[in-house]
Amino acid sequence: MQLIAFFNTLSTPDIMVVASDHRNLSGIANSPVHQSLEQTEGLVTGLIFLCLLILNIVMMYVARDARARGMSYPVLWMLLVLATGPFGVVIYLLARRDGDLELCPHCVNDRMETLDHCPACGSPSGMFCAKRLCA
Repeated sequence: MQLIAFFNTLSTPDIMVVASDHRNLSGIANSPVHQSLEQTEGLVTGLIFLCLLILNIVMMYVARDARARGMSYPVLWMLLVLATGPFGVVIYLLARRDGDLELCPHCVNDRMETLDHCPACGSPSGMFCAKRLCA
C-alpha cells in the first residue's frame, strides 16, 4: 500500500509541471554565456588536437632521425618524447650523435656519413648491392 501511495505522489500535476518547465529551458541555450562556453569548448578541443598532432610529428621525426643516425632503440627515444614532451626532445637533441645525414645508395634511406653500414638495409658503404649494381 505504501508503495502505491508513493507512486501516486510522483505522478501529481505539480511534479509534472516542474518537469515540463525543466525540459523547456531553450532560453538558456541561446544565452550569450552558453554560446561562449560552446565556443571555448570548441577552441580547447582544437588546441588539444593540434598539440597531439604536433607531438605525433615530433615523435616520428625522432624515431626516423635516431634510426638514420644508427642509435640503439629508436622506439625508446620516441617513447621518451611521448612521456616527457618537450623535455624529451631536448634530451634527444643533446644525446644524439652529431654528423651529417646522406642518402644510402642502396635503399635511399637517410644514414650518417660516418657509419660504416646503413642502419636500414645493412649494406656497407662504398660496396656494391647484391640485388642490383649500385654506383
